[in-house]
Amino acid sequence: MKVIIVGLGRTGMMLLGSLARENYDIVVIDKDQDLVEFVTDKYNVDGVTGSGASRETLLAAGASTADAIIALAQTDEVNMLACMRAKHLGTRYAAARVFQRDLIKEAESVKYEYDIDDIISPHLDAAEEFYENMGLPAFVKVGGSFSDNIRMYNLNVIENSLFDNRTVRDIQARSKNQARIACVLRNNRFYIPDDSFVINADDNLTILTVKGDHKEVMASLGVGRRKTKKIAIVGGGAISEFFLEKIENGRYTIDIFEADPDRCIYLMNKFPKTTIHYTDLETINVMDEKNVDAVDLLISASDKDEENLVVSMYAWSSKVPSVMTHIDNPEHLRFLHKVNIDITVSAAESSVLKCMRFLRNHESADSAQKIGTFYFAADGEAEIVELIAGKDFSKLDVPFGKSGLHLKTGVAVLTIIRGGVSVDIDEDTSITEGDRVVVAAKRKLHLRNLDEILAGHRGSAM
Repeated sequence: MKVIIVGLGRTGMMLLGSLARENYDIVVIDKDQDLVEFVTDKYNVDGVTGSGASRETLLAAGASTADAIIALAQTDEVNMLACMRAKHLGTRYAAARVFQRDLIKEAESVKYEYDIDDIISPHLDAAEEFYENMGLPAFVKVGGSFSDNIRMYNLNVIENSLFDNRTVRDIQARSKNQARIACVLRNNRFYIPDDSFVINADDNLTILTVKGDHKEVMASLGVGRRKTKKIAIVGGGAISEFFLEKIENGRYTIDIFEADPDRCIYLMNKFPKTTIHYTDLETINVMDEKNVDAVDLLISASDKDEENLVVSMYAWSSKVPSVMTHIDNPEHLRFLHKVNIDITVSAAESSVLKCMRFLRNHESADSAQKIGTFYFAADGEAEIVELIAGKDFSKLDVPFGKSGLHLKTGVAVLTIIRGGVSVDIDEDTSITEGDRVVVAAKRKLHLRNLDEILAGHRGSAM
């Protein structure tokens, strides 16, 4: 699959690093010639220096024969124009990152008018992650959603916890089989566990709730949510604004700490029930004066990673019960993902995931089988993929048992969603047309359709 990436900022570089692990034919576009040369030396990719919105630059990048373009420049208008011009030149699919709130609200009309297939809105996605993780302890995080009650959680196992030194069978039985342990990362080695697999302290688990209320299922495993009433937010930017819109009808006491006086006035007018603090001095000093250590939840969401890290460390030292931090630097993310000190959210990571899902889905665009929701797990070593059974699935209506449906090594079927409800899987269960089959798989398998989970199937070229 030939892919053009416009923009080599932090998200563009993270996406390139992910795609470089897989068999894509990549061309990058950026105005910075030194950066283009660096990238083409480091990775097996081609590069063009120039504007992604330029017809000449797009032609030089091969837009007339490209399968997809992903526009991640810093300017929304450049991204939209790059997609529109690339599609006009012959590129099959286009995705554009958009930051501006008015454009996000008009996403459907923007897609239609600019011939864009997907809009990526990182600030909105980050706000939704903050919302989904409210009240959770630091060692667990909601990793994604497949339906109203089917959630994916990433959990670091604490010594002497309910998970430590227990078999997968024991843990799943405790949830009344309403949860599945999809995969385990242990000492950087990835496992798809069977029922007898013993979980150890410091393992990283990917857990899927498949039935019942997902909050109650996790509570049965000792992962409850704290009640959240008092919230402090550092940084009153776009992420915080989206988050406030999601919770403004709830009964919360909210304090925001913001250094831009104009932004303070804007937030005061839009959210009159929220207390806004102008932090013209050191943010920590202002927070200390306002007794931030008494809040239930602190969200650090400024546009600077370093400030967010400092604020989070202050919150930990003040024993704030729940801390969530926005971080985009990959080095900071790798460190924070491995320790149980807070819940980290990354708009850049979210955007990369959406880009990967966009590409994977269009790889199988000519098939009746499609990819639904798609997430990375186990520090990027695994994928949790929702594969939709089309009429061309070769094992349609064939039972799992005995001489029926056999899976590749490194693949496990976690649940089948049929009519919005999870189906119990036994040897008599079969996959029917329209089923949404959620599987865990080694990332290197690069699943694009349901036939590729079957033993003996070699997959198809990209």
